[in-house]
This record gives sequence, C-alpha cells and structure tokens, in this order.
Amino acid sequence: MKTIILRFIRMSIMILIMVLMTSGCSGRNLSDAMLELDQTQNMGSIVVRVEKMFGNSEVANIVLKVEIPEELSMNGLMDDFSVNGNFDGGFIYDCVDIDYENRTQTYVLTVFDEKKIIGKTINVKLNGYRSTEDVMQTLIKDDCEFKLKVKYKDFAEEYLVENSTSELKLQIMPGAMILQANDSSSEIQDLSVMLEDGRIIDGKLLKHCEDAIYITDTNYVYLLFDEYIDPGFVKSVMINGEEFVLVVE
Repeated sequence: MKTIILRFIRMSIMILIMVLMTSGCSGRNLSDAMLELDQTQNMGSIVVRVEKMFGNSEVANIVLKVEIPEELSMNGLMDDFSVNGNFDGGFIYDCVDIDYENRTQTYVLTVFDEKKIIGKTINVKLNGYRSTEDVMQTLIKDDCEFKLKVKYKDFAEEYLVENSTSELKLQIMPGAMILQANDSSSEIQDLSVMLEDGRIIDGKLLKHCEDAIYITDTNYVYLLFDEYIDPGFVKSVMINGEEFVLVVE
C-alpha cells in the first residue's frame, strides 16, 4: 500500500511539473503572449499577410509574409512602410527571410512606444514593390493597409548573454526570442534555448537577408519557437552551438 501511495505522489508531482512548464507558475495562458493573426490584403498581384504579433509592453513586433506570383520577379523588396496610430514612438523594419522556392518574403516590423504600446492601434501601409536589380524601377505601384490592435500579454523576460568579447541583449517570450547582435545579424547561424529540465527548444530562425540589399540590417535575430515555453524556465541559450548561462538584466 505504501509503495502505491509513493508512486501516486511521484506521478502527481510529474504532472504538476508538466502543467507548470506549459502554463507558467502563475497559471497564465502562455499562448496569450503571441497574437496569431491572419489578415490578408492584395497589393496588385502580390498577397501580403500579417501572421503574428508579439513583444513586451513598450515594443510590438509584427511578422508579415509576402507572396510573390510567378509572373513577377523575386528580385524585389517591400522597402516603403508607413506606420501611424495612437502611439508615441517610431518603427523599424527588416527583411528576415526570402524563400525563392516557395516565392515568399518575410518581414518583421517593430513598433515602439515611449510609454506603453499594448492597447494601442497601429496602422500599417505598404507602398509598392521595388526592383533590387534597378533601384529606379517599381515593379508594383499599388499599396495595401492594415489596422492592428496590440492586445498580446506581456510575459517577456530580459536577459544579458555574457561571452568573452561582449554582452548580448536577449528577450524571451513564450512564443519567440529576440537577440540583439553586436555588429550584424549574420554572425548568428544557430539559436536555441535550454530549459531547466534539459530540453532544447528551437524553431524558425529569422534574421536580416543578405539579398535585401537596400534594407538596413537592424542587428536583431528572431527565433519563433516550435512550442510555447515559460521564459522563467529557461536555463541557458545556445548560440552557434555554444551554451551561455543567462544573466537577468
């Protein structure tokens, strides 16, 4: 009987640990930190889709995917963004992936507010598609607009990654991670995190695409996790195969 009780206790503890790992210590819903969107607009023959939004209370990161039709050259970029709304701040953007096989381009638009971005409305306008072979040639002159409400939950944790040469800033959220590289995002080839239970979590790595010849490298590297994690259960970060212990900023 005693053995049965001990087994039951061990099983209960294991179940509790699993619940905490997926839901967070406070019982919060970790998926609330990643706003899954599927807003689509046509810009001439191009399809623009807003897919995700995530960040903290001051900064919102918006993932946009652009689908390029067969009749249009892939040698072009969306390099003219207009952003406004009821926020007090600015924005930057980067082309973080070009998939020639599937004819898509991925962009991350980062909007920041000096006080608080959550609860604000962001109006995004994309103006045209310009050739990378001839900077004077606009391949698509149409535009498209999105009206986005920032309503994710801020579960982000800020860390510093200490290595032999510098300190890297790291922000971990339940569905994504952002690393600010030193000089160029090209120095980051592989990125993942290790949890307290020893599991390694990776996902889709997004960083400045070298073919985006007239879009400035923001030095930010994004990792969209394959699953939701609690940032408080992250033990270390793996950068280019090397493990670094995290330091609270």
